Amino acid sequence: LACLACHTQVAAEASNPINMVIDLLSDLQTKIIKAGEDAHKEYVEFADFCEDKAGEFSHEIEATKAKVEELTAAIEEQKATIAKLTERTENLAADIAADAADLKAAEEVRKKESADF
Repeated sequence: LACLACHTQVAAEASNPINMVIDLLSDLQTKIIKAGEDAHKEYVEFADFCEDKAGEFSHEIEATKAKVEELTAAIEEQKATIAKLTERTENLAADIAADAADLKAAEEVRKKESADF
């Protein structure tokens, strides 16, 4: 009989609406805490990923800046070479024009001397 009374009291407490609400809130609290822990874990993983990528991008940016400086120096060097070669080409073109004029004059002199002979 005592056992039956004890069992009835436990069943009454379990079926009590307040106890059911408390149990539901406790379950909800557990689920929310678990969801928060999962979200925190995902955040930490994402933050680590972002830091890793930021470091990689930083190194890539530094390497690219160095390459830009190197290529800029090479471009300036090639511009100087182009300027020298352009000047040399102009000088050679002037020499060729002068030589052509001298040749034409020499041919005229030879024609005149040949006609006089």
